[in-house]
Amino acid sequence: MSTRGRSRQPVAAAPSRADSSHQASRRDGEEAVHVQVIERSKPDGSRLEQVEGRAFGSGVSIIFVSTDRPGAGPHLHEHPYSETFVIHRGRAQFTVGDREFVGTGGQVLVVPAYTPHKFSVLGGGVFESTNIHASDTFVTTWLEGPQADPLAI
Repeated sequence: MSTRGRSRQPVAAAPSRADSSHQASRRDGEEAVHVQVIERSKPDGSRLEQVEGRAFGSGVSIIFVSTDRPGAGPHLHEHPYSETFVIHRGRAQFTVGDREFVGTGGQVLVVPAYTPHKFSVLGGGVFESTNIHASDTFVTTWLEGPQADPLAI
């Protein structure tokens, strides 16, 4: 969509509410722009850890990770879509296919569809990442851990 020759004005969001999402919109000629604003802070003081895009009309789903617990992370798994890890700070040992490496703050890692992967937080500080699933819902095949054993559920 081209915006050449049209002025773009900021979208004003409604006042924030910690317990729900809300929409903000404006009119730009005949074109309506709608924005979903999702608050991560919950009324009980906890934080939203994941968002499935389907509920908000988005084609992506997101997991937010923030932990200082060494060893934290998912067991080996894969998805039928790519997953992008935006590492904000900290370090984690990643396994992606046959490769093992340390991912660090400031890096962006893209794992292709159907590629087995996992990570484990390394000590020495907080690990924070935003993990973007290229799907409007989470679809995961667990290859290790209790979720991979149908008799354990």
